[in-house]
Amino acid sequence: MSVPLDTEQRTLLRATHEDWWSVALGLFLVMIVALAYWIGAPFDVLQTSVPKSWPRVDLGSQFHEHWPSYVVTWLILLILTSIPAVQMGVSMGQYAAGFTVLFAAATFILILGSQQTLKTDGLEYPFWALVIGVVIGNLTRLPSFVTSVTARSELFIETSIVLLGANLPFTIIAKSGLKGFLEAAIIIAVGFAVSQVLGCWMRVEDRYLAVIGAGASVCGVSAAIAVGNSVRAKPRQIGYVVSLVVVYGLILIFVLPALVRGLHLNPTVGGAWIGGSELADASGAAAAQLVGDEAVKSFSLVKLSRDVLISLVCLVFGAIASAVWDRREGSATKRSNLAGKSRLGPFSSIRSGLPLCIAIVHVVASNVGEIVWHGLHEQLKRTPHVAFHAHVPQHRAEHALPRHA
Repeated sequence: MSVPLDTEQRTLLRATHEDWWSVALGLFLVMIVALAYWIGAPFDVLQTSVPKSWPRVDLGSQFHEHWPSYVVTWLILLILTSIPAVQMGVSMGQYAAGFTVLFAAATFILILGSQQTLKTDGLEYPFWALVIGVVIGNLTRLPSFVTSVTARSELFIETSIVLLGANLPFTIIAKSGLKGFLEAAIIIAVGFAVSQVLGCWMRVEDRYLAVIGAGASVCGVSAAIAVGNSVRAKPRQIGYVVSLVVVYGLILIFVLPALVRGLHLNPTVGGAWIGGSELADASGAAAAQLVGDEAVKSFSLVKLSRDVLISLVCLVFGAIASAVWDRREGSATKRSNLAGKSRLGPFSSIRSGLPLCIAIVHVVASNVGEIVWHGLHEQLKRTPHVAFHAHVPQHRAEHALPRHA
């Protein structure tokens, strides 16, 4: 005899379903890319669907030459993501229409964020996704076929978190050496420690502090979004942090090079310092370029060492959120009753999928992570942000909402 589920149990059951679909999609994409690498047929058609910086590369000719890539990418992502959506009760027709609108919006935002001047100033696609998503979500009422896709934002983002594991081949860490790895680990640890101490003093909630720490100490916007969803932070908190990362990144473009010169640091040391201090990749590269070519090289090494640790940061904080914060808030018992003892909160499935991606990439080759990054990973990683930010008003309505970059 079946027992009727209340609203909270249905929501949790759907979240559980989405978690495991995220793992399945992430592992499938990594395996396909790995297979293509093994047989020597990389996904060039998908790599060219990510817009290049313009006007350095003519935008019109780029679309004229590569428009089939956008169509193929749209079709592949539509088919793959529609499978779990339909399984969770969404109409295929509605989902296809909504996904097409979302994909078009994401493509427009990618193009806008690829403008050379804006990109140099750190105003890349996450900033525009946040602004456009919030404006549209608050000033207009989205059609039902669009909300059928935006309601699946966690599926998209959690799949992206699993795919982050593909960016952590251990050979990259080995190339930077033990000192480079330790430097990145210390930078991240200090960043989280400072945010934790100040946040506790100011009585900021733990999940919000995790997002702030990730945005400030790991890799800016991507880290804030990834960690924010790993710990189930409120959408508006992630949005706050995204905005702060962009603003502070712009300020540091001018402040850090001036400090390097004022402190009479040599370019190599100055670049490494910028790599450990800047919040976002683009703004950090611009700051290092103001110091010199040697600074750019050392900046890249330190910043890359920070970036690749995002997978481990998501893993650690997702586990902490499930094992400690959920239990403290009294939700652990309800979750365990529904999901069973084998599941450590909603992050358990993501936690199992992410290391598998790391292992697959490590076994295949050192540069397979780059293939994933420039192909399926880039497009899938970027597309959800529009859904996420457009979905903010709905979350506000559902949770009566009263942070990073």
